[in-house]
Amino acid sequence: MAELSSTSAAQSQDWRQLVRPYTEANAAIAVFQLVSTLLLYAGALALMGWSLQFSYGYTLLLAVPAGGLAVRLFVLFHDCCHLSFFSSTRANEIVGSVLGPLVFTSYHHWRLEHNHHHATSGNLDKRGVGDVPTVTRSEFESWGKLKQIGYRGLRNPFILFTVGAVITFVVLQRFWGPCATKREKVATVLTDVAIFGVYGAACWLFGWQNVLMVIGPTISIAATAGIWLFYMQHQFPETYWAKSDTWSYKDAALKGSSFYDLPPLFRYFSGNIGFHHIHHLSPKVPNYRLVECHRGVPEFQVKGMGFVASLRCLFVNLIDDQTLRVISFGDLARAPAPAPTTAGFSAQLIVSPTEPAAVRAEPVRAAPAA
Repeated sequence: MAELSSTSAAQSQDWRQLVRPYTEANAAIAVFQLVSTLLLYAGALALMGWSLQFSYGYTLLLAVPAGGLAVRLFVLFHDCCHLSFFSSTRANEIVGSVLGPLVFTSYHHWRLEHNHHHATSGNLDKRGVGDVPTVTRSEFESWGKLKQIGYRGLRNPFILFTVGAVITFVVLQRFWGPCATKREKVATVLTDVAIFGVYGAACWLFGWQNVLMVIGPTISIAATAGIWLFYMQHQFPETYWAKSDTWSYKDAALKGSSFYDLPPLFRYFSGNIGFHHIHHLSPKVPNYRLVECHRGVPEFQVKGMGFVASLRCLFVNLIDDQTLRVISFGDLARAPAPAPTTAGFSAQLIVSPTEPAAVRAEPVRAAPAA
């Protein structure tokens, strides 16, 4: 989707040189984004609480911008995980850890898994950590009926972007994954304690029913929007998949990450994360410089994917073993079955040797031996 359409960046000059001018953080912009978003979010929640005395319909209407601001907070949290929001590593870690409970996500644990996602995105042999679960056709057809039904349910948009999205943030993020070390486990527990402390105090002050009626729709909208964005960033018909021996970090970024061309208001709420081809090429470019980078580098000015065009991504379900293209469940009956693949889900963090220094510099540790 975001494949370079003109002279290839790799041919014109090293892509690292193209993005380097935009990787410098700006403390003033970062602080303004952080403070303004927190104030707007707090104000939106306060208005929702105030509206409860009139009509819950007003509260639900206010949940839409509140949910959008929660998504924006997550993007700021996400930048901290990449150590790109501030130039100071310590500042990123402090702010990210503080934002974690507000977005229902442990900073250190999510950072570990998300860095793995960046280092292995599009690698057929290293799926399963920090991504949307996606299996090959041969894997799917080797399963029993019950497991196939479960996977179909997981990929069903009416489940994935609703109940599945809420469960991801409210329930699954309360636990650490198989790759977590002691640091990530402790961070997850501390985040959970902070969440229960903050919302427990809110329930004591305002009543649990009022807190639920305010936070419930806000988090539901934010979770749905967040999972929708993450899905659209990589799960599109032309996306990139390759086996380890042919996988390329640059190709995974420019061919396997979309440019989700959203209107200005939605760019604000999503923190410009729609410029995902640039973000995956260099996660050190902070959200507030992605547009500048896109405009300043002609090689990155590719055709974007609008909202209507993104709807076809909902029919991306499986990876064809032979062509390495994504197919829908409907394609199973229209094409011959391929030879079985040796690829599968990885439960261990592996940093590719072709991973750029911008990602490699971030601490990514392998899981300890059993």
